[in-house]
Amino acid sequence: MPAGHRATQGWSLPDDGAGCFSRGRYLGVDLRPFLNHACASFDRRPFAALGHSSFPAEELGSLPRPLVVGGVPLWLPAFCDGEPDNTRCDGQRLEVPPGRYCALAVLGASEMGSYKEQVWLRFDAGPEASRTLGLTRWILPEPQFGELAAYAATHCHAPGRQVPGIQPRLWVQFIVLDPDRALIALVLPENILMHVLALTLIRPPRGRAVGSLSRRGRPLGGLDPRPDPCCPPGCPAGPSRGVVPCPVPA
Repeated sequence: MPAGHRATQGWSLPDDGAGCFSRGRYLGVDLRPFLNHACASFDRRPFAALGHSSFPAEELGSLPRPLVVGGVPLWLPAFCDGEPDNTRCDGQRLEVPPGRYCALAVLGASEMGSYKEQVWLRFDAGPEASRTLGLTRWILPEPQFGELAAYAATHCHAPGRQVPGIQPRLWVQFIVLDPDRALIALVLPENILMHVLALTLIRPPRGRAVGSLSRRGRPLGGLDPRPDPCCPPGCPAGPSRGVVPCPVPA
């Protein structure tokens, strides 16, 4: 276990607030140094955080940790009264342990609309690259960019009151990465209406040859083009997007 980490239910968790948690193929980026916005408020003191409303903090705080969506674990922040609990995207550079990753899972939502922006990838060598991150508006009932629904609240908050009948949601978007290159950093979009609560990097499965995907996500010579058996039903990174093998395990 890395120095400065502690074990919790099989996870290696950072003690210093500046590391990452890890378990098997999963590496969760520690967003605590980058939390800059509160999106949740408690029933006893509801306030506006996303536009004119906010998530119910009691419900978010009761979700399991890690929260598993599409087979991928995501480590949620703490939800405290008025304290930052998410990262409002503003071009932050997030250093990650150098390594080869096949996918990135993003837990978040957008406010005042649904948005698609670029996440920039920095590598240990060669030019940077970008991938599109789409996050649906938090109060919409259906995803606009193929995300998975991670959570739907029973209500939302407005200043001084609860608002029944609106079920705000958190979404998980999967971004396919290039496992041929060693990633060292992620640069978030410059759009403060996009909010990120958790990030998990996914390493390629053991025995899966690095270099099995082209830059467009298409199989190269010799790879079985059938859908990967580890792809969960309805996975947005699955064969419908031409990704073989699926980077998201069941």
